[in-house]
Amino acid sequence: MSAPVKPAKVIDPAKAGKFSFEIMAYTDVIGGNVMDTKYAKELLTIDPFAELENDCLIVCQFSGGSPHMALWSKTGKDEDGKFARRGADNEAFRIHFGVTYTKAAIGEWINILGRVVSDPREFPKEMPISYSSYSSLPARAA
Repeated sequence: MSAPVKPAKVIDPAKAGKFSFEIMAYTDVIGGNVMDTKYAKELLTIDPFAELENDCLIVCQFSGGSPHMALWSKTGKDEDGKFARRGADNEAFRIHFGVTYTKAAIGEWINILGRVVSDPREFPKEMPISYSSYSSLPARAA
């Protein structure tokens, strides 16, 4: 049994900046397996100039790939796990699926496109169990 999902921090549509725009992004896992994960796609409104805060929803892009929605948070440490001063260049940040990066990585292999503008929503939703087991494979002849 998984822990209850709490609503992620988003920007209220009435408070969105004038430079907000819509983008198609991958959001929740809807199936697949470890090697071929299937994601839902949604048209999301994002504010590229909104301030990021712990546990807020963002849209990010890895190495110029497809945009993904993710939870963002500060770690308070550097990339080596040592405590870092808030705002320092070596301060590390975390994206919910286990990626940790520093300011130096922005633009190099990760791009933060903006913060999600929407009504309150839960993220991530509970992932469906669709992985096949090895016991269902036919036995090999010796």
